[in-house]
Amino acid sequence: MQKKINTCQTAHQLDRMKTFIAILLMIIWSTQISAYDEMELKIFKTMNKCPGCDLSGADLHWDSLEATDLRGANLAIKILSERFSISYISTNSPSPHITIDSGFDITDMRRFHSALDLMMANIQRFVLEGKGIGIFVERAPVIHIRWKVNEELNSLRSQIYEYLVDLQREGVFSGYRADLNWLPKTTLAFRVTTYDNLPLVLNSIRDINFSGSFRVDNLSTYGYSLNDGESRMGDIKFKV
Repeated sequence: MQKKINTCQTAHQLDRMKTFIAILLMIIWSTQISAYDEMELKIFKTMNKCPGCDLSGADLHWDSLEATDLRGANLAIKILSERFSISYISTNSPSPHITIDSGFDITDMRRFHSALDLMMANIQRFVLEGKGIGIFVERAPVIHIRWKVNEELNSLRSQIYEYLVDLQREGVFSGYRADLNWLPKTTLAFRVTTYDNLPLVLNSIRDINFSGSFRVDNLSTYGYSLNDGESRMGDIKFKV
């Protein structure tokens, strides 16, 4: 009996909430002003075409920097979930994002967010551009949107790194290590993909444009546990 208790305690410890900082891909759709198929509208706004669609009364205007990558991420996740039951991302993450740093246990959440908010006071908004679809060859293929690394993104990540190192030294959190292999990406499919259906999966999203741009103007903090998946904890807007 004692052994079973220890096993349960160990499993609980392994499922402790981890934290990561991410650029949230925010999508704000225009207010519906007439009856139409929302999925058809999303297809039109993503691909700039939708043969046979009836979009009468739909607002077809959107911010040029709220580009196809953002709409495409949600549309691709929806297609993969509905057609192939590839739903790990849609069921475990509240929204598409680009993880900047991850894998640390926070002991003082108030100081963590206060320091992050102070650091963000001088961060300027910038624009990121998509590079299309990429695949990491692992036990199960990881399908993701690739993003171009620019000077502003490098600067942001460098400042967050310095901030995290200082806070860890002060005991605000533990377990942080810089990811030397970091690449900016937005994961679309993970764990439940297979190499057998990979050609069909890629073909289903091939017409979506993942090479647009979007404006980065906030960071989000997320919590993550093996049992509960990801949960959004807070947002911090850029001040400049």
